[in-house]
Amino acid sequence: MKLWDKVKTMVDGSKNLTLWIGSGGEVVPQEVAQERANVCFTCPLNQRGMGVTGEVAEATLRFLEFKNSLDLRVEREEELHHCFGCGCVLKLLIWEPQDRILSQVTGEEMAITPFFCWKMKRP
Repeated sequence: MKLWDKVKTMVDGSKNLTLWIGSGGEVVPQEVAQERANVCFTCPLNQRGMGVTGEVAEATLRFLEFKNSLDLRVEREEELHHCFGCGCVLKLLIWEPQDRILSQVTGEEMAITPFFCWKMKRP
């Protein structure tokens, strides 16, 4: 990943975290989140180590703590990492409403996203 791509991922990640909570905390049902996670478990883009630091890393930890305090969990959640296609934290992304995800997907992300990815499916 180029330095500019890493910076863009960090900025976009911060924006996406703000959108997640700014939407009134609306999340998909647990069954939907689990179905999404099941797809991500076998996806080659589900990888450790996006390398975010500073404020974005701190914000991510706060959002994960907040998500956990709401008991928003799926089975095998520890196997969810970052999506190297969009840079999102999968433990958070699986809970986002589909229309909001689709409104943020870029052409570049679409080009590298596997055909089986749930993120590209229309509601």
